[in-house]
Amino acid sequence: MQTSTYVIGDIHGCYHTMMALLDKLPSDARIIFVGDLCDRGNYSKEVIEYISSNHYECILGNHDYYMATSIDDALEGRENIWSKDENMGYEATLKSYGGDREILHRHIKWIKTLPQYIEIDHYFISHAFALPYYQRKNNPLCKHKPL
Repeated sequence: MQTSTYVIGDIHGCYHTMMALLDKLPSDARIIFVGDLCDRGNYSKEVIEYISSNHYECILGNHDYYMATSIDDALEGRENIWSKDENMGYEATLKSYGGDREILHRHIKWIKTLPQYIEIDHYFISHAFALPYYQRKNNPLCKHKPL
């Protein structure tokens, strides 16, 4: 019997909602998270810790990208693309870490390894900003490069 695949996107720091959803899925399900693990909700740290420590497949989302590329400026209070956009929710993400920079930097390191898309059979799974890769996906010069 083939395992079912579930694709889940835009958790946005909502750990308890994510856990309630996971509890409803079959225990042998293949689960792929499609980015935007952080921002807006109060539990970005817990979401990222759970997904990364349980080795779930995960794709980079734009909120994760902004977090990973702007974290140093954000921690130093310098303006950056993550903090400039009020729709990002960077304050909730930073607050969820409670000053624990060790875990924060471990999470950033993990986020920087995430692909921008995954292909399964005839499915191209991405967060939104990876669509330009699809047309060029067979070009060896256009393969995903880590942040």
